Amino acid sequence: MLTDTLTQRVIKKPLGKKTVTVNFSDATDNTNFLHSTVTDDNGYFKFEQLSDKGKYIVYYSETVDNKLYSATSEVISLPNESTDLVATLASNNQFGVIFDISDEDGQRLGNADVCIFTTSIPLTKNGCDGSSFSLKSDANGNASQFNLSERHYYIFSKIVINGNDYISRDTIKIGNGILKKHISLKAIPPVSSNNLAIVAIDVNANVLANATICLFTSKALFARDTCEASNYSLVTDSGGKGSFTNLLPGKYYVLGTLYLKNFRLMAKDEVNIENNKTKDPLPLVLK
Repeated sequence: MLTDTLTQRVIKKPLGKKTVTVNFSDATDNTNFLHSTVTDDNGYFKFEQLSDKGKYIVYYSETVDNKLYSATSEVISLPNESTDLVATLASNNQFGVIFDISDEDGQRLGNADVCIFTTSIPLTKNGCDGSSFSLKSDANGNASQFNLSERHYYIFSKIVINGNDYISRDTIKIGNGILKKHISLKAIPPVSSNNLAIVAIDVNANVLANATICLFTSKALFARDTCEASNYSLVTDSGGKGSFTNLLPGKYYVLGTLYLKNFRLMAKDEVNIENNKTKDPLPLVLK
């Protein structure tokens, strides 16, 4: 009998009108099988004219919605032997990921957004805009994506419950096979009103308009001396001023740049942001 658990069913569902094949248990070529047959409406199948001296294995394989499912029996010895096949996602010969999404208490969460990006996700990212794949978890908290390339991916997940955001940011690496990944969504505390004011000046204390100011939480990215992949950025006004608002508490690395004709002025600094503490404007001297 051929059944499946393809949709996480508690009770297996019989698979009717599916082709199953049989071959010798020691056969190395499963392409050229001995016999094939088609299951009836209740998932039952039968092979006749098999030698009672042989040992056999029964196979099922099918691609549905670009996903490969398969089932393989144990070694069968005749006579009067029966077997049950349970079709599941094939773990080899395809690339993909299956997510299970829950809250911090392990409660499965349906209707959660799962966004798959090929580039790193800024801390300000709060949705699936720009993602390569956008998924929704089902009632059991499951979501999946197949036909992925072998590489690293960046995952952003979110659900809103009673007006509160629960999110997760993570990375995965896809190789040959199906990756199973658990995502735990955590409640995000209300955003503070923490602000950081910047004044860009030159070595003579002249204010610098149109300077680009970037904030990083990653020291490694900050060390590249470019605003690429920064968490926040702005351009100073005519008075050389700019202000970052609603920053999360923590340490930030500050990079300021300004191009004047063929010259590049630059300044680097770091600052700690604490909840509900007012900081004087940070003078950034670009040289």
